[in-house]
Amino acid sequence: MEMQEPPQEITFKSITKLLTNRKTRGITKKQVEEWKDAHCEPFMPRNRIRSYVTTQRVKATLSKLLGIDDDGLAEFVANEAPIAFLTMILVDAVHDQNGQPYIRLLQRHRFSDESFPIRTIDNPDVDEEEDLLEMCGVGSDVILRCFTEWKPMLKLEYEAKQWTFLAPIFRESNFDNEFATECRMPFEYIQNAEEFRGAFGTNQISGKEYTEVAVKFMNINSTSSASDVEKFYGKEGTTLCQMRDMNDPHLIRAIAAYKKGPDRCFIFPWAEGGNLDSLWRTDQSKLDKDLVIWAINQMAGISGGIWKLHEINIRHGDIKPANILCFKDSVDRNGRGTLKIADVGLAKVHNEYTQYRNVATTNRHSSERYEPPEMPSYLRGDPVSRRYDVWSLGCVFLEFAIWLILGWPRVGVFRKDLKDSNTDKFWEQTKDDSPQHHVVKKIINELEHKVPDPSGLMHLIKLISSRLLVPIKARADAKTLFGELGYIQKKCRKDGSYCFGRTLAAVAKKRLGPAGDDPDSVPDQRTINLEFNRTLEDLERDSNNCRMCLFLFQIFSRSSISPTETLNLFTDGRNYSLSSPDSPALISLYLDPDYTGQAPPQAQLGLPILPEVGSTQQFRLLSRWIHLCDATHDCMVNQPHTEKVMPTRVIDVGTSLSPSLRLVETSGTGLNARYLALSHCWGRLTREETFCTYKDTLKSLKEAIPFDKLPRTFRDAVTVTRGLNIQYLWIDSLCIIQEDSADWQAESGKMEDVFNSAYCTIAASSSTSSLDGFLNAREERAVIGIQTPKGPLYLAEAIDDFHKHVEQGILNTRGWVFQERALSRRTIHFTSKQVYWECGQGVHCETLAQLQNRESALLGDSDFPTYGLQKYKDDSIRLVQYLYKTYSELNLTNTTDRSKALLGLEKRLGRVFKSRAEYGVLSVYFERLLLWQVEVPQERILYPKAGRVPSWSWMSTMGKVHYIDIPFGQVAWTGNIKFLGLQTEVAWDGRIQTEANELSIDRTELEKRAHADLSGMQLDPASLKLCPADTTDPI
Repeated sequence: MEMQEPPQEITFKSITKLLTNRKTRGITKKQVEEWKDAHCEPFMPRNRIRSYVTTQRVKATLSKLLGIDDDGLAEFVANEAPIAFLTMILVDAVHDQNGQPYIRLLQRHRFSDESFPIRTIDNPDVDEEEDLLEMCGVGSDVILRCFTEWKPMLKLEYEAKQWTFLAPIFRESNFDNEFATECRMPFEYIQNAEEFRGAFGTNQISGKEYTEVAVKFMNINSTSSASDVEKFYGKEGTTLCQMRDMNDPHLIRAIAAYKKGPDRCFIFPWAEGGNLDSLWRTDQSKLDKDLVIWAINQMAGISGGIWKLHEINIRHGDIKPANILCFKDSVDRNGRGTLKIADVGLAKVHNEYTQYRNVATTNRHSSERYEPPEMPSYLRGDPVSRRYDVWSLGCVFLEFAIWLILGWPRVGVFRKDLKDSNTDKFWEQTKDDSPQHHVVKKIINELEHKVPDPSGLMHLIKLISSRLLVPIKARADAKTLFGELGYIQKKCRKDGSYCFGRTLAAVAKKRLGPAGDDPDSVPDQRTINLEFNRTLEDLERDSNNCRMCLFLFQIFSRSSISPTETLNLFTDGRNYSLSSPDSPALISLYLDPDYTGQAPPQAQLGLPILPEVGSTQQFRLLSRWIHLCDATHDCMVNQPHTEKVMPTRVIDVGTSLSPSLRLVETSGTGLNARYLALSHCWGRLTREETFCTYKDTLKSLKEAIPFDKLPRTFRDAVTVTRGLNIQYLWIDSLCIIQEDSADWQAESGKMEDVFNSAYCTIAASSSTSSLDGFLNAREERAVIGIQTPKGPLYLAEAIDDFHKHVEQGILNTRGWVFQERALSRRTIHFTSKQVYWECGQGVHCETLAQLQNRESALLGDSDFPTYGLQKYKDDSIRLVQYLYKTYSELNLTNTTDRSKALLGLEKRLGRVFKSRAEYGVLSVYFERLLLWQVEVPQERILYPKAGRVPSWSWMSTMGKVHYIDIPFGQVAWTGNIKFLGLQTEVAWDGRIQTEANELSIDRTELEKRAHADLSGMQLDPASLKLCPADTTDPI
């Protein structure tokens, strides 16, 4: 734990650095205006204000600016007027012309942050030569006397800058909000954010620091007047409130509505899964029973949501794939989310809507595709029927069915055919009663010939064709549609062949995946032959025309193979991989779950393409590892010699939907919850680069921890904790008070309990410091697919190397981490290549491979050191020596931590061996463990007096140690060592006493036979005494 500097004072520069959306070098005037238009002006979040304006920092500032040392004034600022104080610093309002500090005036008049916002007004009671401006609260004419002596320009500047710190907090209980034009919104501007524009709205991603949201603007443009926008804003707000009250899982719930000057806006939760169009375009799912059931469920849910809207006299009016969003707050076992109807920009209460329909439609060409055939009559002023939405649903559901049965590329072909017919609608003028476009009829006919009858999908296709895409008089209403889909739902659940029979399984194999998203396929069947005999130069030459050659060139070029060396691939018969002679694994072979042939012996079920780092998919895999271990392993069973306890402090991370951060004291609260522990490298950082808890920041961090101020590794740990639905997290630098020797002494002795009681440990295995983070983008993995008659196989770059990525990773070179890994019951290792799961039952890879590893079996033992005791059996001293040898070669930033970074592990060893374990020895094996040597002589570690280590301990010097190999059963130990001052209630200072004999040996012989552990040490026989450890072979 490194010593830190005292807190710095608050300055203009430090304030501006903390602003979200702050102006930085290179930002143009045009960009500043764009940010302003998007309601993304510079602001400081409320929780950041609380954590930044601490009593200690205010005291330092008052002392620096005014020479004031006043605890009462500092407390007033920190607790009651942080915004007032920050604004004063920002406008340089320090003191008046008489030297009177402005902040004292505010304190004297009890002006606090509750008084904001304020405004300037003209004072008609003064002469023209006097100051005409006074300050008062917004909505009040009472003059604020604390500002009377301020200069006019300073008052105006203070009025303008206050808004930097007054960004509102939106609460679910308060839907309607109205703000001043100058008010700044708590939205962070995201460069190149996606936008979705419509006749009356623009949806923009915002707020990534806390919760991602979509902000919809009701635009005033050339086709809509301000009165139109105001009317639509009111009606849409009413509609959204009604939708909120329904609490339907398939209707989006708006977060809030607000007016800001002339702008009218709505805030929605951001759909992590994108819209239905993007889902179709990117989803990699195979057509199977689960996908059919999910799709039918979603269509039924959407229909039910529309029915509910119709029941309260509301139509949507613009149903299309882009307005159906996918949320991942609730997912099925395959990670598919819930589809929700969104963007009610055209959803209107019936009797108020018709007169505005023409204006809206002229600007929504992208929506015309899903409009019904009776649209011309609506444009002429006829009343709009609820069945308008049902036609649109029929269009969307038909595209849904095309995607399900034929794949995304066929959806694109279908849309192109519609567009090429010069209409781009699902209907056309015909002589018969059927309004269906001939392209629509053609695709329906194709689907009916593909899908078996009877089946759930055939029922769906016939429903679309005969009840939805029909004239309005024959068209079903939303209630009927919901009932029909409900029937398909129930029958699919009861009858497996009706849902997904053999005929449909055959159709599924021919379904096309998303173009460009699957691994490259190689139709040449000869590539299945795994025998290989070419050079690297051959592969490079042919890589432009042969995908397999390109893939193999990428793989072999990363090895140390000569360009002219003949390449061969082998398998050792034990691992699911291929390698060249004398090289590690190069290629992993994966089997598709649908593969029906005899699998090659080297193939395994697995993931050639890993999930995106930090994605819902990845967190789902991690959760499954945890749940599998919970259900089938005994890693978390309470051990008889341990008791699960909460750390003294933990971080409450809130949830993904309701994120918050604060430090929690557990003592006396009765809190007994699951928590994760972070294992990480501190790194050599400056004070400004670290984020720690100190005595003077403890109070503010218990109120709120600013997420954006955390180092990346800590932010990533919070993200993982929320992603795994765990509420609490332990991080040493935040949960132990730094620069407090008493707290450090107390907490460092609890390391065994902290990691042993953690539900799981997160290890940032590839991060060199807390600034690096571990949820970083990974290098794209080389992968290629082989299409065979029996199903696809995949060849991918071999990345399953736990030893290299974890055991030889930067994190496991650090001394403090050794006991953290050993004492953790299970660990998730985040590396630059992939994520590994380690528990008492072995190692699992993100690729889904399972590995066996000797060191992992020992250090990953959930009941450490049970596995080691079983392995070493009667010579358990070897286990202890192995642990001490391994630890001794690890690095420490502070060498004096050599005796401290093993306290938790020694505590465990002492209990297991029923022996005293201190200073790198166990009293039960004291004589043997004294026989250590360092490989290379080192300097003695200069411990402080209070933490001094005895010279006989290997902890007194740095460097890797090894032990003299003394045969078992052939030595009679003297056993005359006395441990001085050894009392159970006080720490032992390491003093020992034993009988000594004179050493009779000349210097030359001594230097031949003795080994010096300290560099520069002179071996002088006259100054040495012989303390024999055994009586068999005296010197």
